[in-house]
Amino acid sequence: MIETDLIPPHGGALVNRLAAEKAPSMPTLELTDEQADDVWNIANGLFSPLTGFMTERELTSVVERRRLPSGASWTLPIVLDVDTAKVPGRVALTYRGEAFAVFNAEGPYTADRIKLAKAVFGTDDPKHPGVAHLNGLKPMFVGGAIELFRSPESPFSKYRLTPKRTREAFAQAKLATIAAFQTRNPPHIAHEFLQKLALNHTDGLFINPVIGKKKAGDFNDEVILKCYETLKEQFHPKGRVFLGTLHTWMRYAGPMEAIFHGIVRQNFGCTHLIVGRDHAGVGTYYHPFAAQEVFKDFPDLKIKPLKYPAAFYCKACAMYTTSTTCPHGPEQQVSVSGTQIRKAIQEGGKLDYVIRDEILSVIRSFPSPFVE
Repeated sequence: MIETDLIPPHGGALVNRLAAEKAPSMPTLELTDEQADDVWNIANGLFSPLTGFMTERELTSVVERRRLPSGASWTLPIVLDVDTAKVPGRVALTYRGEAFAVFNAEGPYTADRIKLAKAVFGTDDPKHPGVAHLNGLKPMFVGGAIELFRSPESPFSKYRLTPKRTREAFAQAKLATIAAFQTRNPPHIAHEFLQKLALNHTDGLFINPVIGKKKAGDFNDEVILKCYETLKEQFHPKGRVFLGTLHTWMRYAGPMEAIFHGIVRQNFGCTHLIVGRDHAGVGTYYHPFAAQEVFKDFPDLKIKPLKYPAAFYCKACAMYTTSTTCPHGPEQQVSVSGTQIRKAIQEGGKLDYVIRDEILSVIRSFPSPFVE
């Protein structure tokens, strides 16, 4: 197999905004962790077909049509917020005081935050963590193309793979179909069950945990990655399972974030995305399976959802299963939830049928495994 046999990137081609040389002296603009990650993702093609932060025209199109002006599907704002209307046309972007990219600024402009929140999150409730993040942004946005000449430092650089690298790896392994698994948590056995279901339908599996800002009570990035290293090494087949990080932050946008996750994983070279119960959801803002159904509204996406019902352990069946194959009632079912796992870890409780001892040992080896 050669790379051209793989699924095409979203929009037809991988964006490459990597510059060979450092920018000359120019005005600077300091970025946050999340903004610096956006620059890296854009430059390396994860966010193809974006070539920079969204202009007013692009953001308006996404809010009103869930499409970029080109017609390509897109559902989340990738914006750079600023607190001044005076941004030079060409600036050096800095991270922790060091220049790492050049930005050709257009704007600034403002956006209707309520309209934007409802388009992305389906609500403008300030208690929603994504809405709260949006409301906390600076008053203006500025768009335009970027060029990256130095990658920001990351403690997880070993697993920070570009689409070019993943596509080369998939092609070298002769994998025609690859299922992506999106996660922001350590793996419990129901997750492992869904991953192995996917391996029955595809040649390979790409486990792609989100590394970045999360809400309080979520697991720390280092914990998540260490748990998946353990799972991959001890419980997954060799040569068919890949582990790489996605450095962005959780928006908790439910179905709109599921489409975004599909776009990014298509750019990585994945043909399928595992979409389970309450994908990228939070609280009760979304129907548990809204993220599965939304893909029908985006026919230009080449990646396909693998739609799985919630998995649980059935005591009568003595195995992990789903409602499509298990005839027994709730009294026989041991359901799994992140809240349940967090509580048991905090209180030192047991997790029979829920999480492997090897994974639990990794979690408990960290004195503070949760985001505070």
